[in-house]
Amino acid sequence: MRILTWNINGIRTVLQYYPWSKTKSYKVELHFIELILLGNHHPISWNLSVLLSVGRCLIQYMPNLIHHRPNHSFQETKITRSKLGPDVAMIPGYDAYFSFTRVKQGYSGVVTYVRHPLTPLAAEEGITGVLHRSSPNDETPGPIGHYPSLSVSDAQILDSEGRCVILDFGFFVLFNVYFPHLSGPDRESFKSLFNSVLQCRVEALLDAGREVIVAGDVNVCHREIDHCDPRQSCKDNELQEFGDQPARKWLDTFLAPNGRMVDMCRKFWPERKGMFTCKLG
Repeated sequence: MRILTWNINGIRTVLQYYPWSKTKSYKVELHFIELILLGNHHPISWNLSVLLSVGRCLIQYMPNLIHHRPNHSFQETKITRSKLGPDVAMIPGYDAYFSFTRVKQGYSGVVTYVRHPLTPLAAEEGITGVLHRSSPNDETPGPIGHYPSLSVSDAQILDSEGRCVILDFGFFVLFNVYFPHLSGPDRESFKSLFNSVLQCRVEALLDAGREVIVAGDVNVCHREIDHCDPRQSCKDNELQEFGDQPARKWLDTFLAPNGRMVDMCRKFWPERKGMFTCKLG
């Protein structure tokens, strides 16, 4: 299985861009991505501009994808349940697992598309369990791992923005996550709590002997090599050192060598520069 993670920045806008504007088909979009994945043996993450630079002529080779079983994890879908149509939700050959924002339209949201015949053993929306907890009389499957200790109000707030879908494939658990962006001081506590709860959820699975993959948009430039202008970032955020930013400190505890997760991008390309598409804080 190959896993692709992509901040799609609006699932309805993708078909406006070449080459998918020629077909207006989400199935063609997924198959086009799979074709590129056939020649890549590493977990990868792409921005839209990278995909658009690939030639249209590749589409003719799509029939060769019949034996390929990729997994597409998209973030920032910016679609609500009420606006979801069958062209997005019921793409032939795929099962779709969505999480929608509950706070405002055109915001956040994630979806994971799994190609047939692969089927997860269990699926969950959110990281806290508040959207999954069931009454004693229904047949909702149990949790994937363990839920962190949180008040119901905190859990509802954290999972109100449609930021995570968790799929259990048996041999590993996949988190598709759109981490919060630090858009202002009022979001700092939300981002910090979200990160810590996600980490607790992941590490509980690791403690249970499970294999875990976290795919998504982390919304953090971890090291100076990951940022287009680290000096300006320090100046803008009044930091003595680049790593003093709270989200970067948290990521240090989550990733090896201090943490238990491995940054696969830097594992394969530890010194590669310029792997960013825009300026972040």
